[in-house]
Amino acid sequence: MHVFNVFITAVFFLYFYFSQETASLVDQCSFQEPMGRLFKGNLHIDIFHFYERVHYVDDPSESKLKQYQKKDFYPFRSCSFMGFEAWCPNKPWEILRLYFDTDNFEPIYKCKNGTWVDKSGLAADVI
Repeated sequence: MHVFNVFITAVFFLYFYFSQETASLVDQCSFQEPMGRLFKGNLHIDIFHFYERVHYVDDPSESKLKQYQKKDFYPFRSCSFMGFEAWCPNKPWEILRLYFDTDNFEPIYKCKNGTWVDKSGLAADVI
């Protein structure tokens, strides 16, 4: 947990110290939103800001505003995230259900014997 907090503090320091407004993106790796991006190997997760309201937490990370009940968001609880000890929402599955607007978290593709297959078990070209 401590290492993760130090990392986030470093990200904010670098953002405020070195950030400057630009008229366009420099290259394909450039981004204006989210606030940050955490990389691990070829994977990444975006870091967005939230707004705390009286009864809800607003999530403006997509074009359609999402709202989570505070009881689902708080209190944060300890969890393991990408190998780091971190703080996660109180009810992460409820947050995911609202974010993706679904109760079905079954993946479209699965890896079976080293090959990606669709729900029918047929080989799929996912890359």
